Amino acid sequence: MRTLQNSNMTQNIDWKIVLIFLFVFLILPPIFGLPIIIGYVWMSKRKNPTDYYVLIVCVAAYFACINGTKVVSGDQYRYWGAYNNVPIHGFWYSLMNIYGDPEAWQETPTHISGEFMNGVYNYVGYYLTFGYYPLFETLFTFTSYCLLFIGLYKYSTTFVKPHFVIVCGVLTIAFFYLYFQYTMQIQKQFFAQSIMMYAIGSYAQKGRLNRYGWIAIAFAVFTHQSMLFFVPFIVLKRFRKKMNKATFVLVLIALAGLIFYGPKILGNADMGDSALTYGARRFAQSETNNDTEDSALVFSQILVIAVPMGIICYKKLLEFKKKFVASQFFLVVIVSIILVTVMAMNSQPTAQHRFFMMLIAFMPFVYPLAFDSVKYRNVLLKAISLIMIAWFYLQFEKIVWVY
Repeated sequence: MRTLQNSNMTQNIDWKIVLIFLFVFLILPPIFGLPIIIGYVWMSKRKNPTDYYVLIVCVAAYFACINGTKVVSGDQYRYWGAYNNVPIHGFWYSLMNIYGDPEAWQETPTHISGEFMNGVYNYVGYYLTFGYYPLFETLFTFTSYCLLFIGLYKYSTTFVKPHFVIVCGVLTIAFFYLYFQYTMQIQKQFFAQSIMMYAIGSYAQKGRLNRYGWIAIAFAVFTHQSMLFFVPFIVLKRFRKKMNKATFVLVLIALAGLIFYGPKILGNADMGDSALTYGARRFAQSETNNDTEDSALVFSQILVIAVPMGIICYKKLLEFKKKFVASQFFLVVIVSIILVTVMAMNSQPTAQHRFFMMLIAFMPFVYPLAFDSVKYRNVLLKAISLIMIAWFYLQFEKIVWVY
């Protein structure tokens, strides 16, 4: 595995400096604070973890503060309702009913939800934020972005000269307006994936997980059970080792077959009604579920998100025959299989849409793989991050939510 050439990157984080920067950033108007922080880290010559964590917490805080002003609407009403139920119904009800009060579309809960961690977040978050929902939204968003950024940071340290892989990666995903738009709408899935990306980044970096990494995986799965998809890639070490073309194609074919025939097979099985079988039930019903009003994939999003990632992954799979890097191969395999999964889910539009959205968080993980040359790689990453920043502010008024 490639490791960092710069020993400074192994230094401990000076949290005192991080907190000082965060305090100054929060009291400055964003029009001044944001360019100062980005410019400071972008042009940093020291390149140590403390500088990167300054960028991580300040950018996360910026988007958290925006989300804290979001007017409750859409699916957010359900999460807002569940949050407000905490002092009325207590802890166990929070674990059973993660969508607020039962409505016409929802049966009265009689057991702990398969995604009960959302109830834990609501219960703990309610008292931590003094029952003030905008503050909860802020804290929730801040935590989500930080977990994603830290996972990206850990993965990026496996690259040669990773400075712009880290800085541009954070800016690219943070300012991608589509990702931001979904953070407080499909919040269960996006928060769960942020937790999982932390674990994936940790695993890519070291080839193993400590106990905190395994706890993160458990939290992710019980926040949104689609995260079970990623568990085999971490449990089975085979996905960090070289695979010949025939083996990889066989894996893709087997996966496509499971996706296509799985709902039909599981649909005839009696899986009970427990938290542990929740994910299997959802998969069995995926051909008939349609819990997203507009679940059809948008061609422009496929063109901007999936196509470039598919091209990069295909290119890297061919190159890995000569120049194998375990951490990068691990990520390429995951993204390639997600792409195949999305293509195989034509009869499951809601599931297809949800899996397609998983790709968004992987964008800054995949883009650095476009070029082996550090020079060309950095030019591309700088261009993408600057485009994303400009695009965010140009598109912000078109976001359907009111802030």
